[in-house]
Amino acid sequence: MPSAGTYGYVPEVSYLFGFPRAIIPGGVEMDLDAVATATSTDGKDKTAWKNFNFQMGALSSALEHAIPEQMFTTRENPGIAVSAVKALKIALSEGQRIYRINKANMAAALPNLHFSGETIDEIRQAVMAGKEVITHMDPIAIPGWKGAGYVITDPETGAGAWKIGGGLNGGLGPFGALLTGVAQGAAAAAMLIALGAAIATLGPLGALAAVLLITLVLLPILLIEIAYANTVFTSDAEQACLVIGRVTGSFLSVLIATVHSGSFAELVVEILGFIGMNILMEGDYDRVGECAP
Repeated sequence: MPSAGTYGYVPEVSYLFGFPRAIIPGGVEMDLDAVATATSTDGKDKTAWKNFNFQMGALSSALEHAIPEQMFTTRENPGIAVSAVKALKIALSEGQRIYRINKANMAAALPNLHFSGETIDEIRQAVMAGKEVITHMDPIAIPGWKGAGYVITDPETGAGAWKIGGGLNGGLGPFGALLTGVAQGAAAAAMLIALGAAIATLGPLGALAAVLLITLVLLPILLIEIAYANTVFTSDAEQACLVIGRVTGSFLSVLIATVHSGSFAELVVEILGFIGMNILMEGDYDRVGECAP
């Protein structure tokens, strides 16, 4: 029966503050969107039919990594391709737990998955639609790629979508989240400092211009960057380091401005405020060791 898919070179896109910045060399990608089969139970129990459909999906997924490996790698130039089956196999060999997620256990299982926000959302939506999802806990990494393998199946038929989600390997992880948070926190505090200075020193028109510049231009850019960072850094450690970075960045920005103004009283208030913020963060600073490069 006719099937459909794509096979070609797919570059990676580098982003800065949530906006595309550059094209980075990627790799060959095979995506079979529709693999048509005709199967029948011959009036027998549907269990065998459902298992056969599932096995056909597993075979098709395995071929998605096996064929590129055979076509583009040699003993002299080895390489690794990835598919949903391959990702699950690698995760299992690493000792990761494999989940079969449905509506009954979704609330307990999803917090243990450390994938991108896009992948988590797709898994959640599939389960809410009555599907089951088989996946692992943490991203797996091969040279040039890091991501997740997951299978979205129909519990009635065994048919499903065998998918991978991820991108370039070599991300900065918690340390990258820390640096990103510092930049975001410093930028937010700098906006407030600049706004206060404009209101205090400029005339009404100057203050109005500063307010419009910050609220209509700079603030939306920062909010986009914050939202994008929240989708990139999804693990518990990355989220903690992101928060630590934001608080630290805002503290440093205000601290520099306070020292520059020469006010000792304001400096003391700033330090006390930083300590209070750490308390409100419920001990996230206890995890600062996880943010090391």
